[in-house]
This record gives sequence, C-alpha cells and structure tokens, in this order.
Amino acid sequence: MADAVIHLLPDGMGQEQYDAVNEKLNAQGDPPPGLMFHAAGQGEDGRWRIIEAWRSRGEFDQFNEQRLTPAIAEVTGMDADQLPGADDTWFPVHTLFPE
Repeated sequence: MADAVIHLLPDGMGQEQYDAVNEKLNAQGDPPPGLMFHAAGQGEDGRWRIIEAWRSRGEFDQFNEQRLTPAIAEVTGMDADQLPGADDTWFPVHTLFPE
C-alpha cells in the first residue's frame, strides 16, 4: 500500500517558514510524484506538524533530496547539511480514503 508520515517541525519553523517553503516548491501547482495527501497546521504546543501519505517512502526521499531540502535551505539561508531535521514518524498505511 502506501507509507504515511507525521513530520513534527523543529522549534522556530512555523507558519511563516512553512508558507515560504511551499511558495518555492509550488507543490499544489506541481505536486511531487507519489504524494497522495498533505495537511499541515500548528499543534497545541505551538509546533507545526505536517501529515502526508506517499505511494512509497522512496518517492518522498527523492522529493526531499531534489526539491524540499533545497527549498528549505533557500528559505532559511542555511546550508542543506546543517538544517535541523524534523521529528518524523513513519508508518505503513492500513486505510486511506477517499482514494
């Protein structure tokens, strides 16, 4: 089936950075291959979360390497190898609807 992930963004990465990265990515106009679902918002603790479903984790990894990490680096002004990582929780999808 598919793989899903919950990205818990690092402290300091909020709506402003999320919106700026999305503008660079144009993921809604040019969605990455394999992305089935994307939702994002701020949790009660103030940290941003992104929930996604992908056809495969490999498709996410390719998107992350080719588009996402460079966009985050450009928005933050940091070198790609020095970006703070999100806390990611991956799990195999049992149910996804509508599909």
